[in-house]
Amino acid sequence: MCYFPELRKAKGIMVNTYLELETHAIKSFHDTNFPPEYPVGPILNQDRKVEDVDARDVISWSDGQPPLSVVVLCFGSVGSFNEIQMGSWSAPWGTGKVIGWAPQLSLFAHEAVGGGGSHYGWNSVLESLWFGVPTAAWPMYAEQQLIRWTC
Repeated sequence: MCYFPELRKAKGIMVNTYLELETHAIKSFHDTNFPPEYPVGPILNQDRKVEDVDARDVISWSDGQPPLSVVVLCFGSVGSFNEIQMGSWSAPWGTGKVIGWAPQLSLFAHEAVGGGGSHYGWNSVLESLWFGVPTAAWPMYAEQQLIRWTC
């Protein structure tokens, strides 16, 4: 059963991924009656300016940290934690900075960042891979459970 019958009429499908990451998934479409799939990623908006006051502040704070000493925890715009959960993340490190929205892409590019924790939404996966930041998965909703097992 095809949930998108019009999809078969397309000349091709562009996907925000790359062959080395999802070789099996991409090749699984080769002998089907679906249009060819073209991995065109990762597509990241690296020109986005950091304009939010808290976001600029966390970048400035990161500037003062030693290389590879910061662990960035970003859990999407819907993810949240209670006080006990936040304590379990922050206790081993002691010093930290808690803000609302974070400029994740800018932080992953920062030399002070050595690791991360993520809800494992697709953009977060691509951003952490692009900058070589090892990231622990804590999937919370939507497709994130599936992505956790494929990466």
